[in-house]
Amino acid sequence: MTQFFIGLYDYFERHKILFYLSLISCVLLMGFFALQVRFEENITQFFPDTKDSQNTIKVFDNLKIKDKIIIMLSSADTCHRVEPDSLIEAAGQLQQTLTEKAGGKLIKGILAQVDQSLIQGATDFVYEHLPLFLTDTDYQRFDSLLTDKGIQAVMQKNYTNLLSPAGIALRSYILRDPLGLGSETLKHLQDFQLEANYEIYDEHIFSKDGSTLLMFITPVFSTGSTGKNDELIKILEEELKHVQGESPTIRAEYFGGPSVGVYNARQIKKDTILTSSLALLIIIVFISLVFKRKRSIPLIITPVLFGGLFALFLIFFIKGSISAIAVGAGSAVMGIALSYSIHMLAHQNHVSTVQQLIKEIAYPLTVGSFTTIGAFLGLIFTSSDLLRDFGLFASLALVGTTLFCLIYLPHFLKGQADVKQGRILRIIEKINAYSYEKNKWLVGGILLITVICLFTSQKVGFNNDMMSLNYEPRHLQQSEEKLLQLFDNDEKTVLFVSVGKDMNQATEIYATTNQKLSALKEQGLIKEYASASQFLISPQEQQKRLKKWKDYWTDEKQQQVREQLETVAAEYRFRPGSFEPFYQWMNQPFGEYHYTAQEDDLSGKLLNEWQTSADSITMLISQIRISEPNKEAVYQNFNKDPNVVIFDRSYFANKWVSAINDDFYLILYISSFLIFFALWFSYGRIELTLMSFLPMLISWVIILGLMGILGIEFNIINIILSTFIFGIGDDFSIFIMDGLQNKYRTGQKVLNSHKTAIFFSAFTTVVGMGALVFAKHPALQSISLISILGMIAVVLVAYTIQPLIFRFFIAGPASKGLPPYTLIGLIRTVLLFLLFFIGCIVLRILIILLYPVPVRKSSKQRLVCHLIQITCKGILLLATAVKKEHINKANERFRHPAIIIANHQSFIDILVLLSLSSKILMVTNHWV
Repeated sequence: MTQFFIGLYDYFERHKILFYLSLISCVLLMGFFALQVRFEENITQFFPDTKDSQNTIKVFDNLKIKDKIIIMLSSADTCHRVEPDSLIEAAGQLQQTLTEKAGGKLIKGILAQVDQSLIQGATDFVYEHLPLFLTDTDYQRFDSLLTDKGIQAVMQKNYTNLLSPAGIALRSYILRDPLGLGSETLKHLQDFQLEANYEIYDEHIFSKDGSTLLMFITPVFSTGSTGKNDELIKILEEELKHVQGESPTIRAEYFGGPSVGVYNARQIKKDTILTSSLALLIIIVFISLVFKRKRSIPLIITPVLFGGLFALFLIFFIKGSISAIAVGAGSAVMGIALSYSIHMLAHQNHVSTVQQLIKEIAYPLTVGSFTTIGAFLGLIFTSSDLLRDFGLFASLALVGTTLFCLIYLPHFLKGQADVKQGRILRIIEKINAYSYEKNKWLVGGILLITVICLFTSQKVGFNNDMMSLNYEPRHLQQSEEKLLQLFDNDEKTVLFVSVGKDMNQATEIYATTNQKLSALKEQGLIKEYASASQFLISPQEQQKRLKKWKDYWTDEKQQQVREQLETVAAEYRFRPGSFEPFYQWMNQPFGEYHYTAQEDDLSGKLLNEWQTSADSITMLISQIRISEPNKEAVYQNFNKDPNVVIFDRSYFANKWVSAINDDFYLILYISSFLIFFALWFSYGRIELTLMSFLPMLISWVIILGLMGILGIEFNIINIILSTFIFGIGDDFSIFIMDGLQNKYRTGQKVLNSHKTAIFFSAFTTVVGMGALVFAKHPALQSISLISILGMIAVVLVAYTIQPLIFRFFIAGPASKGLPPYTLIGLIRTVLLFLLFFIGCIVLRILIILLYPVPVRKSSKQRLVCHLIQITCKGILLLATAVKKEHINKANERFRHPAIIIANHQSFIDILVLLSLSSKILMVTNHWV
C-alpha cells in the first residue's frame, strides 16, 4: 500500500498538468452532485426507527394536535383584571392581522371563537346517520319508550317544554324527533371533551377563572419543520408585541411545539457559529505561530473540506438526502480529520523527501483511518435515522480526507528536516520527547485512577429526561408554566392514538382501544376519558347496525308507532301532520357513511380534532385524564400493541431512552470488535493488537469513571461523542505503536514526530469541543466537559501505558538479548506457575495429613520426597513447548552420597534438580 501511494506521487510529479486537472475535476464533479443533496430538518429522525416504533414516528410526524400554538391574552397587572370585552377586541384584531400576514402559507387555521353553526351541524349529522350510532342499549330503550305509557310520558314532557321559556328553541327539535330516539346519541357529543377547564363568553374561549382568553393556531407545517416555522414565529411575536403596545393593560403570550422547535434550531445555529468561529480562530492563530508558513492553515483545512465534499457526493448516490442535524453534528469529526493533515505537516519537519514522508506516514494513517471509519460505521447499525446519517457522513468524510492527504496533499509539501524549526515548535517537541512512561508517579496515578474508575463507572446512568436537552428561552418557560397553572391539576391529559393503514382498520382498532379504556375507568385507574368512538364506526359494524335498524322498524312497527303518536298528540292539542317530517325521516333509506378529514365536510369539521390521515396512515384519538401513580398500570395494557401509540412525553421519552441505550452498547460492541480485528489483521500479531487496544480500553474506563464521579449522564449527544473519542483514541494508539515499532525494528526515532502530531490533534479537538462551554444550548453544553476529560485521558494513556507495555513485552527482553514475550508464552508460564502452586498446596496438605500417621518418620520423609519428585517431573513434562534433553555422561544412579553444586540461574533449576531423584535434598541461601 505504501509503495502504491509513493508510485502515485512520483507519477503525478512527472505529470503536473494531469495532477491539477484530476484535482480540479474531482472538486467540480463532487461539488456539482453535493449541491443536489436534499437536507432534511425533521426532528423525528432522532427517534428509533424499529418495527415497533414505525407507527410512533408516523404519529409524531403527522399528529396535528401536537403542532398547535396556544395564544393567551390576559391582564398585564394581575391585581387589576382586564374586562373580557377588551380581550375579545384585541383577539379579533390579532386574528385579522395574523390571517393577513400568514394565512394559508404559514397558518392553516385560527380558532378564536366557538362556531355556533357547528352545534346545529352536529345535530343534523347525528339524525342523518342515526342508525349507525345506535347500540343494543338504545334498542332496549326503544322497547320501553314505544309503549302507550312511554309515548304518553314523552309527549307530556314535550308539551311542558313548549310552554316553557325554552319552547321556541326546542320547537324544531321536538317536531323533528318527538319520541327522542336520538336524544341519547346527542348526549354522546359531550364525550368529545374531558371535564371542562374553560368557559365560553360571547362565543370566545376563556380559562375557567375567566382571566385569560385563549386562541389556537394550526400551522401549515409540522413541529419538525423548524426552518419553515421560523417565519411564523417571527410574525407571531411581532403581532403579540403590537397588541401589547396598542393595549398596555394586556399581556400577550404564546406556547407550542413549533415555537420550542424553532428556538432550539435558532440557538443551535447561533452556538455553532459562535463556538466554531472561536475554535477556528484559536486553532488558526496557534498553528500559524507554530508552523510560521502562511500556507500551513489552508493545507490543514483543505483536506477536511475535500472530505466533506466527498461525503456529500457519495450520499447523493447512496440515498439522495441527509439530515441537516447530522451534517452539523458531523463537524465534530473535524478534530479527527484535521489530525490527518496535521500529521502530514508535522512529520515533514523530520524527513528529507516527500517520498520518505509518505513511506513513514502512509501505513499508520491508513490503518488509523480505517479503524476510525469503522467506529463511525457502527452507527449505521443503530435504530435512529439521525445516528445512521451521522455515521455515514462522518465515515465518508474521513475516507475523503484520508485520500486527499495521501494523494494530493504531498504535492504541496516538502522535506524540511534541515530547516530550523520555530521556537514554539521546538518547545512542543521537547515536551513530547519526554519519556512519560518512565515517570513512576504519573504511571502510578493513572493506574490508581483506572482502578477507582472501574468502580465509579458503574454509577453512570442514562438521562431519562430528554427535555433537559431542550433549549427554552425564559418567555416560553413562563408561558408553559402559565398553561400548567391554568389547565393542569393532579391528573395529566394523555392521548391514545389508534393507528391503521386506512379508516376501516383504524376504526376497528379504535373500538378495541376505547373498550379497554372504558374498563380501566371502571377499575378506577382512569379518572375520565373522551373519544369519538360513538361516531367513528367501522364499515362492518355499520352494516350490522343498518340491518338491525331495518329489522326493527318494519312497516307494521312504523304504522303502529304513527297511530299511537297521533292519538296522544291530539290529546295535547298538536295539529294533525305536525310530525310528518319525523315519519318521513324514519322511513328514509339510511346507508353507510364514509368519513373524511376534509374540513369543508360536516364530519370533517365535527371530527377534525379526533382523526388525522397522512402517508397511508389513519390516526384516531382518545384522550384520558390520569394520575401519575396509575400510569404504569394503564400503559401495561397497551405496551405490546403496535397499533396504539401513547402520546405521553415522559412515557415516550423512556421508550426512546431504552432504545438509544441499547444502541449505545451496540455501537460500543461493533466499534470495539471492528477496531480489534482490524488491528489484528494489520499487525498480524495478537500481542501488538492487545498493546494498541488495551490503552483505548483503559482510557474508556477512565472516561466512564470520571462521568460517574462528576455525575455526568449519557444522552443522545454523548453516544455520538463516545464514538468520536473511541475513534480518535485508536488513531493515537496506532501512531504510538508505529513509532515504537520503528524504533525497535530500524532504530528510527519517528515516535517523537508522531507524538507531536498527536499533540496538535488533541489540541484542535480540545479547543473545538471546549469552545462549546460558551454554548447556551444544553445539548451542546453537555459535550464540552466530557470531551475535554476524554481527550486528556486518551492522550495520557497513549503516552504512558502503551510505551510501558511495549517495553515490558518487546523492548525490555530485546535489550537483554532475549526474544519478545508472546501471549502464548505468558499463558504457558502462568499455567505452569499455577500448577506448581497447586502442587505445593497439595503436598503441604499431605504432609499435615501424614504427621499423625503411626509410621516411622524416615518412611514418611521418603514418601514426601518421592511425591515432590513426581510433582516436579510432571510439571516439566507438561511444558511441551520447551525442548528438553537429558545428559548423563557419568551414568549417575544416585546410589552413593554426593554433593551436587548447581549454578542457579532460573526458577527452572529447582524443578529440574528435584525431578532427578527422590533422594536429592536441596540446601539454599535465604534469598532463593
